[in-house]
Amino acid sequence: MLPFYELRCHDLEVQPLHAFHYPVHLHAHAELIYLFDGSIRMQIDGQDYLLTAGDLALCFPNTLHGFDESGPARGLKLVFLPEISTDYGRQLRQMRTCAPVLRAGRLDPSVHAIFHAVETERSGCANLAIYSAYIQIILTHALPLFPLVPQQFIQCGDTLVRALNHISAHYSEPLTLEELAHQVGVSSYHLSRLINDRLHMSFRRYLNSLRINKARNLLRSTDMPIIEIMYGCGFSCQRTFYRAFLEETGSTPSKYRLESSPPPPNFCTGRTIDNQNIIVSR
Repeated sequence: MLPFYELRCHDLEVQPLHAFHYPVHLHAHAELIYLFDGSIRMQIDGQDYLLTAGDLALCFPNTLHGFDESGPARGLKLVFLPEISTDYGRQLRQMRTCAPVLRAGRLDPSVHAIFHAVETERSGCANLAIYSAYIQIILTHALPLFPLVPQQFIQCGDTLVRALNHISAHYSEPLTLEELAHQVGVSSYHLSRLINDRLHMSFRRYLNSLRINKARNLLRSTDMPIIEIMYGCGFSCQRTFYRAFLEETGSTPSKYRLESSPPPPNFCTGRTIDNQNIIVSR
């Protein structure tokens, strides 16, 4: 079975992890996988890994990964838009690692404590700010332990993955299909067909989805003028920006900012919170 592209519509998904099979796939989000008990087999960038209790795996955006059934297991997956981690979003977009698993003994005790706190939090409040802070702390302690290299130095035989990696690092800059095809060494016609066949969307739609994800995050977390956000996310035309934003979110930028204002301090729910763009699974 060919790897498939998984379109993620929320900034953050917190999911319990059990022994299960999930085929190799990729998405534009980063993913942290932590195991409390048991073991689970993963494939990351074509390499097989056995995760055991206390281990942590990090999948960068557009990294091929999947899960194989193994013994009983209990853990957590944090699937998140890199930009919700303000200090590490750029690194997650532009870097890669050839050693994506950290064993339990290498992790700072605070990382283990944070994942246990997330597990506790999962049955109570579902607040994006809280989970973003947790992710920030985890990455502060864990990311320096991964051997990181710029993604262009990672050898990858999959043309689509190389193309998606380049888009991930440069989506906020002017970028055309022809320029991208030149970067990965194929014709623009071949690359366009490849993206449509594998992602079931056009190059322009995929590029705009990344740009709009960044715009949504900035609208929600800053008071930057909308026109500055537009340019900072790679759009040069206001009409194109508004049309793409409406297509991705069903709303205008100004309305989205208004509806995404933080909830009152006592707001607490275990359900999906649409205005915070977060899913917390039980």
